[in-house]
Amino acid sequence: MLTHSMCLTAYSPSGTTCSRAGQDPEFYVWRGQRGTSTVRSVRTTRHLISNFDVEPGDHGHARAVGVVSFFDVPGRAPVMESKPPILVADLANDCVLCDDDVWRFQSHVLRPVFMGDDVPLSIAVDLRR
Repeated sequence: MLTHSMCLTAYSPSGTTCSRAGQDPEFYVWRGQRGTSTVRSVRTTRHLISNFDVEPGDHGHARAVGVVSFFDVPGRAPVMESKPPILVADLANDCVLCDDDVWRFQSHVLRPVFMGDDVPLSIAVDLRR
């Protein structure tokens, strides 16, 4: 099933590639340390995916679509104050089945629909659409 075997190619800060990020412990060590030394490190963030659907394409191709809601607030969980999402975006992923029988992203596109005033600078958005 696509959702169980899908993985992505992840890049660590040293420039190394983890082609099976879901199985590479180095990727999770890097991911866990990524925000610990920044001003924004004491935050709680969640990316919630809804209306997720996988549409089969031609042999070895599929498209995964959905809606992503980004929540981000100062403080560690559990956060007692609830705020609306900082960003709601349409999600479109084109996936391909590679020669090693692993599904990988060919493209990963987020199209913002609603944006709050709190969107961090780390989210680059092209507003020309």
